[in-house]
Amino acid sequence: MKKITFLLVSFLVIVSCNIDDNGETPETPVNLVNENNTVQAQVSAVTFASIDTNTFAEIIDETNLRIAGGDGAAILEILIGGYTGVGLYELESGNPDSSLTATYTIPSTVGAPDRVWNIVSDPSSAGELMVTEASESSVSGTFSITLINELEESTLVFSSGTLTVEL
Repeated sequence: MKKITFLLVSFLVIVSCNIDDNGETPETPVNLVNENNTVQAQVSAVTFASIDTNTFAEIIDETNLRIAGGDGAAILEILIGGYTGVGLYELESGNPDSSLTATYTIPSTVGAPDRVWNIVSDPSSAGELMVTEASESSVSGTFSITLINELEESTLVFSSGTLTVEL
C-alpha cells in the first residue's frame, strides 16, 4: 500500500509540472528512465516511457500480476489474470474472463474528470502481452494494446511495447 501511495503522490507532483500549455503529453526525459525498471511503448508519434520511481509490479492473490508505469503525465496499468509466468496473455474485448486488461489514465486538473482509455466491449479493443522472462524479483516482456476512451470517442494504440519491471 505504501508503494501505491508513493507512486500516486509522486505521479501527481510530476503531472502538475509536466503538461505542455497546448495540453499534449511531452515525452519523458531519457535521464529519468531506468532500463531495468520501465514500461515503454509507441503511442501514435510519441514514446511513452515510465519513470523509474513511478514503475512497479506486484503479484496479487498469487494469481494476478499488476504492472504500472507512469511517465509524469500519464499512467499505464496492465493486469494479467491467471498469471503463471512466462507465456502469452491475450486481451479479448468484451470478455470478462480475459486474462489481460489495461487502463491508460491522464489525470486532469482539480475539478475536471481524468481522461481514461481502457478495454471496452468493442472489437477494436485488443492486444497481447508476452512475458519472456519471469523471476521472483522481476518480469520482462513485450506488448501491444489498443485502448478506447468512450467519452471522447478516441483510440490509443500502444505498439512496440516493452517492459522490464521489478517486483
